[in-house]
This record gives sequence, structure tokens and C-alpha cells, in this order.
Amino acid sequence: MKKIKIPKDYKYICAFLTMRCNLNCSFCLNSIDKNKDFNRTKFKELSGKEWVDALNRIKSRKDIPITFSGGEPFLYKDFIYILNNIKPELNINILTNLSYKKGIERFVNEVDPNRINRYAPYASIRVSYHPEQMNDGKKLVEDVKRLKDAGFDIGIWSVLYPSPKQLSLINQMQFRCRDKGIDFRLK
Repeated sequence: MKKIKIPKDYKYICAFLTMRCNLNCSFCLNSIDKNKDFNRTKFKELSGKEWVDALNRIKSRKDIPITFSGGEPFLYKDFIYILNNIKPELNINILTNLSYKKGIERFVNEVDPNRINRYAPYASIRVSYHPEQMNDGKKLVEDVKRLKDAGFDIGIWSVLYPSPKQLSLINQMQFRCRDKGIDFRLK
């Protein structure tokens, strides 16, 4: 297959490995409550090899990483295979809720942090904090700290969703992250 050259005016490449998600946030564009016709599990997912073959056709620039998203990329069975097999000149970003506990230790043990780290004004792994699904986020902070201590460039981001409970939990999370040396930002 022929190479894919990213045009100069493109600023973003995103690979939706899966639409499955282990959360169901009320403000999500893919909410199963809001869109009854949308079924996150009905999509045929490509194999890890198909993703690697396709992504390796891309000729990108250093300032445009491939951002792995979804749904939740950690739910995709070949996620680590893809990270370890796309060509090294492709930079990587990950958008995740990091709520899939089975994958964290394997990720730390099998993925080189230098493969994910890139130099940008924001973290290469951006973890979404969803207060209505994650409550106070203490476990999330522990998991992010685990990855940060393992050398990954990681931070927590939250959607500033205007409800008193959300705002209170987000405020608490800002202090919790600051105390642990974790970058926390609002979207």
C-alpha cells in the first residue's frame, strides 16, 4: 500500500482503536444514554497487525503524534502490541481514563517510557478524570503516580462540567495532584 503523507495544514492524527469504554459519563459524545442508536460494541475492530500496517504507512511530522483514543484504548486487546510495533519515527500520545486496571502493570512492564515521551507543552499520556464515574479519584492519582514514577510523561485532565458535586471533586483533585507532583489541567 502507498504511503500517507500528512498535509502541512493538518494538526492532529487520532486512531480510535475501539469505541468500547468502561465508563458512561453523562457529558460524553458517545454516551449510551444520550444516543440510543449508538452501540459502542457493534463496531468491527481491526487486528493489531492491521493497525500497525496502516499506521506505518503514515509519514508525519515530529509535531504531530498519533493520538490513541477511543472509547478506552486500554480495552483494545492489541494496544501494547501496536505501541511496540509502529515505526519509531511516529510519535505517540494516549488519551485514556486509565480505569482499566488489568492493563497498567503490563503497560509499565512492556512499554518503554521513552517511546511515549515527546517534548510538548502537555503530557504525552493525558488521563481524563471523570468525577461522576470516578468519585474522588484517589485510586486514579495512585495509578498516574505509578506511571509517572516509571518514567512516563503523564498528566490528568478534567472536563469542567458545571455541577456542584463535579466542581467540588475537581477542586479536591487539583490539590491531590499538586501534592503528588502530577500535572492537572482543566478542559
